[in-house]
Amino acid sequence: MGRKRQRSHGKQGTHRLFKDPNAENIVGIAGEFAFANEFGFTIDEDDLWQRPWGDGGVDFELANGLTIDVKCARKPVFLLVKETDIEQVADVLVLGRFIDVDTIKWVGWTLGKVMRHAVMKDFGYGIRSYALPAEDLTSMDRLKLFLEKNGHYDSELDSGDIWL
Repeated sequence: MGRKRQRSHGKQGTHRLFKDPNAENIVGIAGEFAFANEFGFTIDEDDLWQRPWGDGGVDFELANGLTIDVKCARKPVFLLVKETDIEQVADVLVLGRFIDVDTIKWVGWTLGKVMRHAVMKDFGYGIRSYALPAEDLTSMDRLKLFLEKNGHYDSELDSGDIWL
């Protein structure tokens, strides 16, 4: 799947940092599928291959219009959003640790509006990113409550404003 997604980007894709240009796509897709499975979202697999410029920073959308972007990394020390992507950042950002294609350990989540105030970093590759330390993320237990509050699950909670 990683190779197929990388081919779909053509020359528009992000510069890859690993010898295998598909590695980052494999990690990303694994995170998206794990999130969908665990939190009750669906993925249109055909759509994954029809986006040469990527997903625009949105992996999932709630019925009320709130957007979610799942980030996944082998070493998730920071949740990162590229400086060039911050203006269209999703409402909710989720960080997972890639163990293997079948195993993602969730690190935490934050709101896009919080991410806009994170520290700017360049880790030596010439890519400036907003970086929020993993230990500063909200626990995943709170994410399910957030999703319930915003109408994703059937629950007795009233829908309401975004909260942390």
